[in-house]
Amino acid sequence: MDYNLFREFPACALKNLHQLRYIYFSSQNIESVNINDLVLNSLQMIDLRQNKISNFSISNINNINRIQIHLENNDITYLNISRVNRIHTLSVQKNQLVEVHQNIFQNSHSTLVNLDLSYNYLDDEVWKVFEGITAVTTLKLKQNRLQTVSPSVITRLSELHHLDLSHNYITSLTDVLLRSEKLPAFV
Repeated sequence: MDYNLFREFPACALKNLHQLRYIYFSSQNIESVNINDLVLNSLQMIDLRQNKISNFSISNINNINRIQIHLENNDITYLNISRVNRIHTLSVQKNQLVEVHQNIFQNSHSTLVNLDLSYNYLDDEVWKVFEGITAVTTLKLKQNRLQTVSPSVITRLSELHHLDLSHNYITSLTDVLLRSEKLPAFV
């Protein structure tokens, strides 16, 4: 459904599509997305890139597959995702993010592998969101407003292989981060 003129995401049209695997609504004029209480057992990807989304909320999506969610190049200021099972990849780069819902990864703490929140306005409060996440291998926080690195979060991310904190306001790195042997790519 790329390159149409939708202004609002038609979530009601998804109610009985239990076998739906991919939702592609990129490059529209969508300003608002509110998806709630869906059983989409086969869902694997939600692609809402390059819209004008400022109001964004997804909650209570039950599925059995790992999901990729792509929200790049929108105007989202508050990332509100709750009770969505098995998020594997979440990319929200190039938005206007200043805040992320505290329990965003509650149902995906062991399935989230790739997280990209680059090119936003996130500050050090974002480290609280990562409490409890265990499986992330790639974490990109490039070009935000970070001033510190949370050693407790970095220590708990035992699978982390790629960490990008470039273009922030960080003035020092902790010994935990500098001595980490698990980070082959640290930018």
